[in-house]
Amino acid sequence: MNTIYKRVWAGILLSLLLGCASTSTNHQQMIDPAQRMEFDGISVLAPQAKNWSLGAIPTQKKGLVLFKKQFPESLEKPEMHTFLAGVRRADMNEKSPKNSHELLAFIKSTLASKNDVRFQTISNRSFVDENRSKALNTDCAQYELVEKESANPLFPGKVFILTTYGFQCRHPYSAGIVVDAFCTERYQENNRPASQVHKEECTAFLNDVQFTPLGTRTEGLMDNPYLDVPAWDYPQWQQTVSAARMLNMQGNNIGAEQLCDQVLHFADANTIKNIYAYADLLESQQDDRSLLVRGRANKLMELRIKQANATQSQTTWLGFVPEEILEEYATLLETQQQSAEAKSIRALGEAYRYTQEVHAIRLRIISQGGNAWGMCIGFQDYNLLD
Repeated sequence: MNTIYKRVWAGILLSLLLGCASTSTNHQQMIDPAQRMEFDGISVLAPQAKNWSLGAIPTQKKGLVLFKKQFPESLEKPEMHTFLAGVRRADMNEKSPKNSHELLAFIKSTLASKNDVRFQTISNRSFVDENRSKALNTDCAQYELVEKESANPLFPGKVFILTTYGFQCRHPYSAGIVVDAFCTERYQENNRPASQVHKEECTAFLNDVQFTPLGTRTEGLMDNPYLDVPAWDYPQWQQTVSAARMLNMQGNNIGAEQLCDQVLHFADANTIKNIYAYADLLESQQDDRSLLVRGRANKLMELRIKQANATQSQTTWLGFVPEEILEEYATLLETQQQSAEAKSIRALGEAYRYTQEVHAIRLRIISQGGNAWGMCIGFQDYNLLD
């Protein structure tokens, strides 16, 4: 087995275990537990039981979605008893396993090399998952790992048991991607682990993981009138923002609202257009990441179409951070000696973030019974008003 397999997946698996063992995972209220979350060719449904919260969402650099079980007795911070369910992807490109035998060898090699000073392997096993492979139309293998953890810096003198079980599959729509779906629990040695009911909740989550096609060129979305805006111009955008805020201060809320709408649309549409441009550039370089990036552009465009047809305000889980994609695009442009273009794309990322702040502030004002008409300010200026 190629040693790079060990390095790639060992880093992924270890980071998950360290995250579970060493930090307190932030709780985030799930927008709609019945709504499937889709990102990068992966579709998941949150655990359908009480006291599960969203712990992490996918970003451009970390394709991970994480859910956390809140135990009634786990009120201490950081928590000593944690139970996580999650799915993440690894972009292995040409180093990815080619079949079920390579995938299984990859997992066995990774699990066998996990002993170190802090983590001691108690037991591990893995095997080809024929049923899941048939159901998902790809190569899958299950694994189980039990470890003893000592010397946790957050809990000096404490010893923990870590159990992790789940499966890994080759993504059926991209040979260079491996997906890991897992349940992992940490509890203090000599204490009782989670009940069988909680484990069944997590197992049900694993059994509902699905794979979807990654992004493809979608002319119908790219040609949508929403994207019919001038090319990105940061100074022009700044001037329009200033003009909108000035009109609002002067009491001309109608004029301010019109300009603010232009500001938000200009930055948002250019964000989508440039994510598509990034996907095109990656495709021209025969980089498989073009599928991931294009899929995210498609999803953002589909969301805007859905919002345009909605009869009331909606909050939707997007599953990625657009400005992070723009930052990656800017970095790639810099490697091609296009520093001016890279600077412009980074400014677009800042503008997109500003538009999201404006939306959040307006929603907050409206939810408190206020009038947000003509408001076009970000968090920094809004805090000055408090």
